[in-house]
Amino acid sequence: WEDLGGWSHYTSQDLVHWKKASNSSHFSGLTGSIGVTEEGAFAFWPSPDQSSILSAKATDFPTLNQWTQRAKPSIPRPPYAGTNFRDPSRPISFPIPRSSSPNAWFVPVGCNNNSKSADVCLF
Repeated sequence: WEDLGGWSHYTSQDLVHWKKASNSSHFSGLTGSIGVTEEGAFAFWPSPDQSSILSAKATDFPTLNQWTQRAKPSIPRPPYAGTNFRDPSRPISFPIPRSSSPNAWFVPVGCNNNSKSADVCLF
């Protein structure tokens, strides 16, 4: 791949013809997603050692050409989630009963739960 394992940014007017819009993001994962919240656009991808989800925030929203990586690890792997997870989805917000904050943000991730089943784990 021309991006050497990072993510690239392409645009299309017709979903048939594509134009490279920027250089690679240099995110370390081969899989991940971008989600938009009230605070901006965020990218999420698994760390190479599968210990956490890493993230970056777009500093030029909405063009998504400039990113600042957030502190490592952004989201530690929960104890119930095994290794070999992938495909973080866009962040989702849930109300947390009896909590001082109105909502908490989670990133759904395809994972195993230390068994032989495939699950969606909330990071």
